[in-house]
Amino acid sequence: MNFKEWLLNETIDLIKPKKTTKRSVIKNKGTNTAKEIIEYQFTTPIGNDVKVHFIPQDKDSYEIQFYVNDKMYDNATEKENSIRDPHVLSGVLYIMKNKAKQLKAQELSLTARTGAGDYKTVRNIPTEPRIAKALTIINDFILKLSSYPVQMIPPSESTIELAKKFKKPNLLEPKPDLEIKRYLPLAIKIKNDLENNPNNLIAQLMSQENAATTLIDNLLIPRNDMQKLNVDGKEIVDSIKDVQNALKSQQESGWLRNINRREKIYERLINQHFTDEWNIKKTGTTFRLTKKENQITENTIPLNIDNLHITKTKAGDGINYTIYDNEKIIGHISGFEQEFGQFKDMFHLYKTELNKETRNDPKYQNKNIYRTAIQKVANLYKNGLFVNKYEASSLLRDSLKKMDTYELVNGDVITIKPKKGILS
Repeated sequence: MNFKEWLLNETIDLIKPKKTTKRSVIKNKGTNTAKEIIEYQFTTPIGNDVKVHFIPQDKDSYEIQFYVNDKMYDNATEKENSIRDPHVLSGVLYIMKNKAKQLKAQELSLTARTGAGDYKTVRNIPTEPRIAKALTIINDFILKLSSYPVQMIPPSESTIELAKKFKKPNLLEPKPDLEIKRYLPLAIKIKNDLENNPNNLIAQLMSQENAATTLIDNLLIPRNDMQKLNVDGKEIVDSIKDVQNALKSQQESGWLRNINRREKIYERLINQHFTDEWNIKKTGTTFRLTKKENQITENTIPLNIDNLHITKTKAGDGINYTIYDNEKIIGHISGFEQEFGQFKDMFHLYKTELNKETRNDPKYQNKNIYRTAIQKVANLYKNGLFVNKYEASSLLRDSLKKMDTYELVNGDVITIKPKKGILS
């Protein structure tokens, strides 16, 4: 079995090493980068010596590195036993997950490094079909940008507080829910270069400090904007990179292709075993894990807050509902009143927000605040409220599904029907 086949078929179970030792060691001893780290060591059943390093970064933050037979694992590919030993990765990730709890770590990072065997020179990739594909994708993006109905969003409670504190009234002005001006000129420029002079676009990309990313990074940030347009920002970026790589392959030196063979298995295992307790963000080939806060668990526990009520205020083109417990503001629901079309006489839910102190206060945990407040808003409208699936977080979608007034329309629009005379 070659390395690639082994990698894709690597075990997906985390296996606790039979014996693990812990010690503090000085990494890079005798240099100006010397640092005390935590080392966990174990030996696999076939005799490979594995050391897992927790390298302190900021407070409660660690970078994870690991070594097999005193070589960084990603560079130890010449040793057959190392690269085919399933107990290496399973043991490393077991330690990473379980020892992080003991250390009370809040952030972890692990990088899938590239080895010498991950590079290959590729030549003569056809450019025309890749340019045509990129143009199709960017034209669709421009069309959706040009036709998007921008709506003005009222400021959040935290923004209002900042405006008052620092006397900045401009912060109180409603903001567009999508910054068309941020994307449209860039998209048109890319389209023109692809049509008239793709080499010019590629030259610009190559002149950037981080080739092929700097000029088009804005197409990936923020992700919510791409979701509103039903556009995959990564697809746009990847199509342009494909053009760049094809043009490089036409040069005498060819395109030096980098295939990180470890990235996929790291991604698969981390997503499978860490998402229950960690938020995962992948930047390049580095996986950054942030410990999830204690979240409100909304099961079927009945609301036990006697004085929960909402008030309505106009904010620009939108509506803001403030959630109160007695006179204390505990959160907000904002959106727009729909007066025409398929969802006439409904509230278009755009954003829900609980104050930080509310989220951390045991009094409000397990009390279904979101669902109760959302139902109260729905009760104020003839046909209730709705939110597009792509606008709602997975947590909100899962929560709304538990409501008996929940209904999914056309597979992509969540509606909450009113309960007249019950909760309003």
